[in-house]
Amino acid sequence: MTDEVFRWIATAGVVLVAAAFVVVAVAAVAISRGLRQMQGKIAGFLASAEPAIARLDPMIERATVLMDTATPQIKIAGAAIEKAGPALERARVTLDKASNAIDRASPLIDQAKTVLGNANLAIGGKPAESLGNHRAGGRDRTHHPRAGGSPGRTGGRCRRPRPRAAGADR
Repeated sequence: MTDEVFRWIATAGVVLVAAAFVVVAVAAVAISRGLRQMQGKIAGFLASAEPAIARLDPMIERATVLMDTATPQIKIAGAAIEKAGPALERARVTLDKASNAIDRASPLIDQAKTVLGNANLAIGGKPAESLGNHRAGGRDRTHHPRAGGSPGRTGGRCRRPRPRAAGADR
């Protein structure tokens, strides 16, 4: 390679590096302007957010105090729940046994109702359907004074005590 070609190549490299330096400088100026604009926006946001952040401080302090006071109570409740576990398990077993006993007793109760109903019919009483059904009108209420039966002492109505006068003594 000749000296003159070498000089042209070196000159082109220096021009290329200078152009790159100018491009980097222009980019740095553009980035700087963008950062200043963003800093202004962030400063405005922080100025508006600062009162909200200041209001959060007492709430955070109250929450930490509440957590500090609740922690021992939660530990006590946890211990009580752990102690109650076996008792609840025993209660479940007892309820299962009681449920089984009730299931076994239900047919016997139904059979006893039938037998009592038949015995009642044999004596001359009411049919078996009316036994044990008080709310559906199975029981005869005509003897009660309020039901319009025999008047008795009250004359067919229920008497309530009269209120006494303010100074009356017995």
